[in-house]
Amino acid sequence: MNCPKCSSTRHNAQATNSRPVDQTVRKRQCQDCGACWFTVEVLVPDESVGWTAEHRKPVLREPVKVEAQGVARRRAGRPVTDCD
Repeated sequence: MNCPKCSSTRHNAQATNSRPVDQTVRKRQCQDCGACWFTVEVLVPDESVGWTAEHRKPVLREPVKVEAQGVARRRAGRPVTDCD
């Protein structure tokens, strides 16, 4: 995964939330430019995953639609890349 601002691969998770148990949301921060962004980890159907021939690593065969459960509210006037 690359930073959406500077494309660096040097980043770490600042916070992780695993509730509900079938999804994990992480707040990430780039170590090079300081940008913050969020990622989500969700279960995907087995048939949506294939394997690369060369390294035998999993890849998505088809796009997977991710739908939020519940309502997420964004703080008014705050940019998504704000790290505080």
